[in-house]
Amino acid sequence: MTEEVSPRLTPRDRGAERERTARRRRRGLTIAAAVLVVAALVVGQLAFGLITRVVEVTGWTCGRGWDRVGTDELDELTIVRWGTPEARELVDPQRLADLPPGLDQPSLTTYPPSDPRDFNPTLHPLGDGAVLLSDGYYEHTWVVVDARTGEPLWGVRAGDGHDVSTVGGRLTVLGAAGDRTDLTTFDARTGERLSCVRLDGRPTAMADLGDEVAVGLHLRDAGEDGDPGRLVVLDSVTGRVRWDRTLPVRPTALHAAAGTIAASATNGQGLLERPFLPAGPAVVAVSAEDGDELWRLDADATLPAVLDAVTTADGAGATLVQSVSDELRDRDAVGYSLLDATGQEVWSVELARPVEVGSWQSGDVLLLPDGSTSVAVDVGTGERLWEDGPYLLPDDVVVLGGAFVVTDRFVEGGVQRAIALVLDARTGEVLDTVSPLLNVRPSDSYLLADTGSTQVVIPLTG
Repeated sequence: MTEEVSPRLTPRDRGAERERTARRRRRGLTIAAAVLVVAALVVGQLAFGLITRVVEVTGWTCGRGWDRVGTDELDELTIVRWGTPEARELVDPQRLADLPPGLDQPSLTTYPPSDPRDFNPTLHPLGDGAVLLSDGYYEHTWVVVDARTGEPLWGVRAGDGHDVSTVGGRLTVLGAAGDRTDLTTFDARTGERLSCVRLDGRPTAMADLGDEVAVGLHLRDAGEDGDPGRLVVLDSVTGRVRWDRTLPVRPTALHAAAGTIAASATNGQGLLERPFLPAGPAVVAVSAEDGDELWRLDADATLPAVLDAVTTADGAGATLVQSVSDELRDRDAVGYSLLDATGQEVWSVELARPVEVGSWQSGDVLLLPDGSTSVAVDVGTGERLWEDGPYLLPDDVVVLGGAFVVTDRFVEGGVQRAIALVLDARTGEVLDTVSPLLNVRPSDSYLLADTGSTQVVIPLTG
């Protein structure tokens, strides 16, 4: 019988085993650490995206780039009260002693610049009995004061890249934030921050819709479709966006009336000075209710632009469109057309080319520039009611009590003088000759005007 031989056993090398075990542990720890790092990066990216999305939605960072003006600084930014000895040194009260009906005596005036050539309006109209005072060039300071007493109420300061809007009588600070724009809205009287909304693009135009505001935006990323824009309608108090639509036109001008918002690629003045052929339609009208397109005007031989929104006698909204063409330019003329809510032409007139454009409505009368004169037409029919009226500049006309108050200029003894005429809207008859009101801008409770070197706040009566 053959003897079975057991296999030979090698003595265990415990040192080598410990080394191999240590190497395995180190390799395992390295792999685990790498897995943890990758997992942490993934989770971090997800968390960052989630946080970014939450910030975008909630607007936690909306409205940065401005701060409040301190109480001690407010006292240094005052407006001179009318009737004080200081005011009499700035403006002779007799210059504004005879004002049109409906206006009280002035309440405030501003300091004149050291050099009259440097005069730049610093007051802007707000609602709720407040007026906005601007100060600074690169570092803007906006202070809100009481329109009757001049008492500083509150203010904000913002750096370059910010601007303000006073659409709807409220103060809105517009600040760029990358590819977005923050719109921070404040109560005009108290300075309470009402809302802040972040919108894509750069604001190009705004229109008052009453409780809401329409904001036209130019998209920074035009894409393959040329030069698109966007129109957003939002609550002017809460900032809640009711609808947001892309437009086939950059909304350089916006006008709204009776449920219709009309946007055009250029404004009336730009059409006269720099006519260009837009890539898409020249004018687009949409419903203020939901943004659905109602009608559009393409630019071909004639270039149109929205000039104003008009309300007809039956309360319907209509759009006043100004147009130029080679044929009109040859005659140094401009066309005006009134379009109804469907875009159909109600009437059209041809007038001499003005230096500056504008339109003013009083009841069923529309006042338009006609070269160096003016003409009034019936809103419903376009019939000329009277012609050869005074020369019109956009900031020298205001509607008061159913009459047009127009500042006219004439030469007397080789010196140009200005005088304000109160015109009957329907007949053009001069009802009164009053103190000139230059660069007039109305608010809900006062007018802003200037005397050539200072600004004056004139409260409305009643």
